[in-house]
Amino acid sequence: MGREIITRWGKIGGLTLLLFPAPLRAQTAASPPPFVAPALPPPEAAPPGFRPIPGLTDQYGDFRGMFQALTDPKVVPASALTELGDDEEVLGLSLGGQSRAYPARFIAWHHIVNDTLGGRPVLVTYCSVCNTGIAYDPVIGGKRRLFQVFGLYRGVMAMYDPSNDTIWSHIAGEALLGPDKGKTLAALPVVNTTWGEWKRLHPQTTTPDWQTPYREYYGARVVSGRDYLPPMFPATLRGLRDSRLAPNDLVLAVRVEGRPRAYPFAALAAAPDVVQETLGGTPVVALYVPETKTAAAYDCRLDGKTLEFTRAPGKSGLFDDRGTGSRWTVEGECVAGPLRGKHLTRVFSLQAEWYGWSAYFPQTTLYAAPAVTKPAPAL
Repeated sequence: MGREIITRWGKIGGLTLLLFPAPLRAQTAASPPPFVAPALPPPEAAPPGFRPIPGLTDQYGDFRGMFQALTDPKVVPASALTELGDDEEVLGLSLGGQSRAYPARFIAWHHIVNDTLGGRPVLVTYCSVCNTGIAYDPVIGGKRRLFQVFGLYRGVMAMYDPSNDTIWSHIAGEALLGPDKGKTLAALPVVNTTWGEWKRLHPQTTTPDWQTPYREYYGARVVSGRDYLPPMFPATLRGLRDSRLAPNDLVLAVRVEGRPRAYPFAALAAAPDVVQETLGGTPVVALYVPETKTAAAYDCRLDGKTLEFTRAPGKSGLFDDRGTGSRWTVEGECVAGPLRGKHLTRVFSLQAEWYGWSAYFPQTTLYAAPAVTKPAPAL
């Protein structure tokens, strides 16, 4: 029996390496960070006090101890991070006059950073396979919650609150199982962009210090939208594949008034101008910068008026509103014109691969760029 348990834990430990491409597996095999074995029964059994979640296989349903979430890591200025290329993906967050970038290949292993920014607690989460990065307010009932990695649910990382044994959805911010079931975390305005673009927008940004016991896991560049699913993922996606798009197609995933909608990056790039729609009773604009694959959605209403947006001519990453001629960034901030200093209200929106978003929200609608009619040739 003892040998069988050791073998099982060996298999689970190996899942850490399966989540990453071969170059990183080779790099980390030589001297991996310390592995903290969770005090749990074999992975085939459900964790104590938990019922299996529908769609979540028990074998891959508990990663506690495999990945180490960070809490209030030491931070350094941008100039101290010399390992990161300007074209690499980061999650950027600005609050209370402070800005911080969480590089994808840093947070791709930790998955979760319990941090403090602008004087308030924040929860920054990332699923390294479906490439979803999002930030939440972790204060529930006046108390800050510290989250850890739980496992997989519908092909996406799920989170765990050890203070009361509640499992949470990373992609929806909802409590799936436990005392907090039914509660939802408030999303914060994180953006997926490149390190170079984030530094341009926020020259004073900080970033977590990579000098941790786990830095050897930060070696592989993250490529969003790559055609890759680790072997354990399909078992959690039975009956949940949506063939309207390829599984790894990147989308801007939006949820407004309980209505999920996906905007494929390819469709946003092909649209003749900025995509603006009404979802429920909310006018929404989807801002997209193809050069950096940065996308976010906002409520178009400001000071009682609904703004209409267009791409700023010759200015990648900037947008104009037609009514005032003011200029806006993809972060929803007005940087020039009569409305300078104003901010649009972010609606729930994040980057995701299609398989993850559609598995959680199978009722999602899908935006399609209108067909461009070419003029008939002159006779």
